[in-house]
Amino acid sequence: MGRTGILTAWDRMASVRARPRRTLAEEAGAGLFFNPDLVPVLVHPAVREKGDEWRRRYLALHLVRYLEYTDTLELEIVNPALVALVRSGGELDLPRDFIVDGHKIYVDEGYHAHMSVDLRDQVATAAGLQVRPAAQPGLRRLAGLVAEAGAGDRGMLRLLTAVCSETLISANLSQADDDRLLPAVRDVIRDHADDERTHHAYFSRLFRLIWPALDDAARARFGVRLPEILALLLEPNVEAAAIDLAELGLSPAAARQVAVEALRDAGGPQAMRAAAAPTLALFRRVGLFDEPRVRDAFDRAGLLAAADCATVPTAAE
Repeated sequence: MGRTGILTAWDRMASVRARPRRTLAEEAGAGLFFNPDLVPVLVHPAVREKGDEWRRRYLALHLVRYLEYTDTLELEIVNPALVALVRSGGELDLPRDFIVDGHKIYVDEGYHAHMSVDLRDQVATAAGLQVRPAAQPGLRRLAGLVAEAGAGDRGMLRLLTAVCSETLISANLSQADDDRLLPAVRDVIRDHADDERTHHAYFSRLFRLIWPALDDAARARFGVRLPEILALLLEPNVEAAAIDLAELGLSPAAARQVAVEALRDAGGPQAMRAAAAPTLALFRRVGLFDEPRVRDAFDRAGLLAAADCATVPTAAE
């Protein structure tokens, strides 16, 4: 299948190799914890007129939740898929350097989890937060979807879940160039974003290798699960938002209502189509929607329009 050449500069370019630890130091009053334009709760009428200090504390809580999500995603969703990949690469007929690159990405993802919890703890201390634990229902159900699959399907479902996760475009990573953010926050996001560009290319090529090799029955069986996987990866965490709103003074009932109303559009088909557009373009490129049952599944999920309209990349990824 030829050489991938995707991570050839990993030893000198990967964040875990080339970047220092990011620390808040004494800068905690000199910038934002998160881009407020990416936090729908802040434009809800019930919180729109809150003062600057309230907004700052909510942004700090939101950053903590984002970092917790990153930690869980990398360690419990992506890295188990990479273990499955490097252990079954021969069965999948993947080139040797592709397997070696999988080991490198495993290290990257572990480091992303580490730098996320490191910054999370720094933020909580700097902002004086007592962060109450919150579940991550989307990721929990995603892990359950894989665990409940038959033994013969579990490894492939893990790989397809990682493909979906690593080819989505996260608006949160767009903050890498936002000068309003605290330098340490911006640097952690930039470190992550730089690595993820390489991971996107790797997992895009992985999908182009493994999907055509499946038989028709397997493509139909796995294809109909992909919309659910995307939905669970993109699902906003209403529970965490409600907990944080209550922490900042709203009654539990009001906090729940605000969280549900503020995040309703973020979990809708239009937002999902926008976030999933690169992944859907990849699926369209390999002919995934040629299978009627798969096409119907994406149509029912409200995702097919983006696949039809997305610009399919033509350059090597």
